[in-house]
Amino acid sequence: LGGSLLARIRAVDGSLKWAGLDLSQAFTSIVVPRWFWFWQAGPRMSVQEVPAHHRKPAWPENAHIRPYYRRAAMGGMYSVLWLMCLVLQAIRRTISSTPELRTFKVANLREVRINGSGMKSTDGTVYVHVDDVTAAHHSQQLANQCILKIGAALVAMGFLAEIEIELQALEYSE
Repeated sequence: LGGSLLARIRAVDGSLKWAGLDLSQAFTSIVVPRWFWFWQAGPRMSVQEVPAHHRKPAWPENAHIRPYYRRAAMGGMYSVLWLMCLVLQAIRRTISSTPELRTFKVANLREVRINGSGMKSTDGTVYVHVDDVTAAHHSQQLANQCILKIGAALVAMGFLAEIEIELQALEYSE
């Protein structure tokens, strides 16, 4: 988390708990639109240069081909934008469809960044940095629940997520 964001979250009771997730192979999970393949093409090469077991029968022997990378390239501007849009979509859907998480604010949204209003530990905050998502709340249970639900939404979209939550001993009363 950036220091300026952390400084804008008011810890109402003096404490703030965190949970996070990291999307594994996030960029390569995204298949880019066909028009974008040409921007990620390798150099032109003769079919003869391609190992025989990788050649397609339809390729004429004297043809030249150009390999395309069909996944989002890590660090590319469009790749980052696509990934952030997908992650923010999963977060907003999760927060809006889960009653106990509706008070959480997404710190990346323009209206939250500009005025910083409502970023209190009792409401909860979600912060996204490309393929990392962090939830903060004064309740560890709600921070964990937020991350687990967001992680489940991202996995349903086809991403792999590594989740980091604080495990607490559960007390049972009979």
